[in-house]
Amino acid sequence: MILNYEFNLKMKENNDDNNINNENIIINNREISPIEINIHQNTIKNGNSLVPNNQTKNDTKIQVQNEISEQEIHALIKFKEHCALSGLEYRFDLYNNDIILRLLRSRKYNILETYKAFIEFINFTKKYDAFNIKISLFPNVDKIRLFYPHGFHKTTITGEPVFIQMLGELKISDINRLLPEPLLTQYMIYKINEVNKTIFPKCSEKFGKKIDKVFCVIDLLGLSTSLMNKQIMDFVNKLTNVCSNYYPRIMDCMYFVNTSLVFKTIWAPCKYLYEYETRQRIFLLGFDYKKELLKKIDIQNLPKFFGGMCNCQPYGCIFSNIGPWNEPKSEGEKRREKNYLEKIDTLKMEKNNIEDDDDDEDFDE
Repeated sequence: MILNYEFNLKMKENNDDNNINNENIIINNREISPIEINIHQNTIKNGNSLVPNNQTKNDTKIQVQNEISEQEIHALIKFKEHCALSGLEYRFDLYNNDIILRLLRSRKYNILETYKAFIEFINFTKKYDAFNIKISLFPNVDKIRLFYPHGFHKTTITGEPVFIQMLGELKISDINRLLPEPLLTQYMIYKINEVNKTIFPKCSEKFGKKIDKVFCVIDLLGLSTSLMNKQIMDFVNKLTNVCSNYYPRIMDCMYFVNTSLVFKTIWAPCKYLYEYETRQRIFLLGFDYKKELLKKIDIQNLPKFFGGMCNCQPYGCIFSNIGPWNEPKSEGEKRREKNYLEKIDTLKMEKNNIEDDDDDEDFDE
């Protein structure tokens, strides 16, 4: 539910000193302490305020539409106060309010636990140079998507972008060759950055509300029992753990479809590696999943291979990357997309011409 909150900024008159540090800010009728004022002002200077930064200090009333409660406002201020008192310095433009709020929510607004998670997140982003990852770091991105088919395709009924992964077609040995660590983790970060910078804002704009979660569908069709080895499960766990530990609450739901009894058995102990809130959003749907998917995705947007009516041409929904984030396209964008899809088609043809006796033996088993 999107709530409207009024942020009342009240300047307390001081006849002796008109310095901005003596101005008191009232949020939801609560007076903020001087240290909170400094945090608030520093945040405004870095374009990451609790209120729109195009307001002047003389404005007395600001209307903000956002999914943020008074409890979250209070927790956010307290967290920044704790950071200031601890002497922690960080870039407000990179480690913004959205990131902090995700960590606060996942830690149930416990300031000390959130602070610990925030430090871990900062170290994680430094280790993998998270804010400077470019597509050029992955020269074999076309082959990556060929051996690990995945992509964004339209949205749910409520506006969340749909991310589809064809795990049953995953060639784990090829992915390990193309994306050895730390490249695999950096590729995951790159996709998350793409979502935060481009996909979420465009979906929010189209649906007129804040969209900040992804709806994920993982298809296991074709994943044989012999392929459900430690490498596969490690791959799945890494995907989920990066999101759960460092980008919490970015996943709306994760639906595994075409899940066999064997996979469910293997998954049972693995699920406890994730926090309770994450587990509550993961569903194993078996082979009769269409009804559940249609509760989330309109039949016109659901790919035909999932029982829907969408059949993107010429290369299918998984490679279409169609959604609010890439429409309308310029002529240049259309040409680049055409060239990209033609390259994918060429790679597919090359792949089909290669006989892989080892894979055939695995599937025969």
